[in-house]
Amino acid sequence: MTSDQNTPPGPFRPALILPTYNNATTLADVVSRCLRLGLPTYVIDDGCTDDTQLVLAPLSAPNLTLLKHDRNQGKAAAIRTGFDAALRDGCTHGATVDTDGQLDPEQIPDLLAAASKNPAALVLGVATSTSRATRPRAASAGACQTCSSSSRAAPTSTTASAASACTPSTWPRP
Repeated sequence: MTSDQNTPPGPFRPALILPTYNNATTLADVVSRCLRLGLPTYVIDDGCTDDTQLVLAPLSAPNLTLLKHDRNQGKAAAIRTGFDAALRDGCTHGATVDTDGQLDPEQIPDLLAAASKNPAALVLGVATSTSRATRPRAASAGACQTCSSSSRAAPTSTTASAASACTPSTWPRP
């Protein structure tokens, strides 16, 4: 998750970042499917007011980290919390997965394969209109100087919720 272009590439250690807000009905299924991938998995309860904590309580795995915001701070803050924890734990990349059940966690390996081939790129999956599946794809979205992406996620993150590809040097700095 470094933006230092002079740092030589190291090992590829991806993590799964699952921000959640009031998705108790789909949460256990999504988390369980993500845990089966064997990657460090960070679930961030963004101040949920439903049964999220009851759903998360029985979930246990060596690769699972549960984080909680006392109040709702928004999806971006939840994602940042997850990336910060993953970075502290030595992860180099992250895949964000919404917990509403609309994305297919089994397709994360495809996104991570694309990211591992080009570790300085932002790789995003796009759900097709005919299926819930995602596929790696490059496309323009908003404000990056190279690809017009408007996201401010960590430059080497992988996400399954938008569409774009660029290198960290082209990202606007906060």
